[in-house]
Amino acid sequence: MRVYIDDVRSYLVKADEKYDVILSDSIHPRLAGNGGLYCTELFPAVPAASQSGRHFFGVAALLWFVAGGFPRGHAALKAVFPHVYLFHSPMGRTEWTIIIGTLVPLKIDVESLRRKMAAPAVAQDLEIIKVERVEDLLSCILVGDGRLNDFLGSGQTLNTDDFPYLEYIAPRSAFGSSREGLAPPIYSEFIRCRENVLPYLQDASDSSLESIQQSYDSSSLVLNARLAEMTGPTNHAGIRLILDEALKLDPRNNVAKFLLEQYDSK
Repeated sequence: MRVYIDDVRSYLVKADEKYDVILSDSIHPRLAGNGGLYCTELFPAVPAASQSGRHFFGVAALLWFVAGGFPRGHAALKAVFPHVYLFHSPMGRTEWTIIIGTLVPLKIDVESLRRKMAAPAVAQDLEIIKVERVEDLLSCILVGDGRLNDFLGSGQTLNTDDFPYLEYIAPRSAFGSSREGLAPPIYSEFIRCRENVLPYLQDASDSSLESIQQSYDSSSLVLNARLAEMTGPTNHAGIRLILDEALKLDPRNNVAKFLLEQYDSK
């Protein structure tokens, strides 16, 4: 590992090295100056600095993004990368998402993914977040090529250097809204726009596809349970019923198990 202390935008422009993947765990845009990490001027530097020019991975928080601000950060990426995919797992009631931008459509080789996840070092890391199967990982897909435009909406103002929308809207939401007020609208959009994972898969047997679909349907119920948690007054009995149904569909759904255990411990 080599560490460079530099402004990320200037480094990507002048970097001589090329990278297979560029991962951004950017600082939250509610802090001054960080809106520039989510703008159209940053993302074009990514393909130029990558070996294949194809992959960008980023982490984005739900918290402090108003419903209008969250899509704008993603629209800036979509202006550079034609294919954008959004992943999220509510394990631990997390409020973070992972976004992937690529120059080629996403195609997931299921059996290849299964082999890579079985590598001891990989399996050990994934076990920490209770991702034990291919089904667990694939159930995290929310939105991709099929529904992304619906999720982003029409006429989005892009976040740019000349019009730094997120630089202002993110701090305003931090001081003007609560965690409870911000998350439900975005979660509602996730559920409304969520698309099936199967069109993104290849090299999967019929039995694998059936198992993946059941897990995906189960995770949809978990997302509905999380939304019910966020909108008061909380109906604990109703949420438990939703999570029980999720486990009937997929008895190995670790997120549903985790949430039920939290209710049982109260």
